[in-house]
Amino acid sequence: MFIARYSRTQAGAQRLAQQRGLSLPLEQPERKAAPAPQINNVVKLVIPRTENQRIIADVARQHGFTYVDILGKSRRRKVVQARFDAIAAVKAARPMISLQQLGHLFHKDHTSIYHALKQRGLA
Repeated sequence: MFIARYSRTQAGAQRLAQQRGLSLPLEQPERKAAPAPQINNVVKLVIPRTENQRIIADVARQHGFTYVDILGKSRRRKVVQARFDAIAAVKAARPMISLQQLGHLFHKDHTSIYHALKQRGLA
C-alpha cells in the first residue's frame, strides 16, 4: 500500500510545474483549530413546561432534590420517598390520569406507579 506524504507530493508538483512553465499557488500553512475550553461542573437545567412537571419540580425542591433526580433511576431511600410523594401529588392534582400516563411522565412502569400510590394510600 502506497501512502504519499503531503510535503513530498507538494514538492514534486512544484517541480513538475516549473519544468512545464506553470505556476502553482503558494502553499498555505495548515491552520489547526484551537482546543475547546474545558467546562466543569455543568448543571443540567430543566424548566418545567407543564403543570405536572411543575408539581414534580415543587415536590423535588421541598425534598432538596432536582427534577432530574426525581425522574432518575436512583433507588436511595430519600429519593424514592420524594419520587413517591411526587407521584401522589400529581395523582391528587389530576385524579383522571391513568397509571400508564403517570408511568410515562415519570419514566417508570405502570406497576411501579401503582406501588407508589399504594404506599401513599391512594390506590
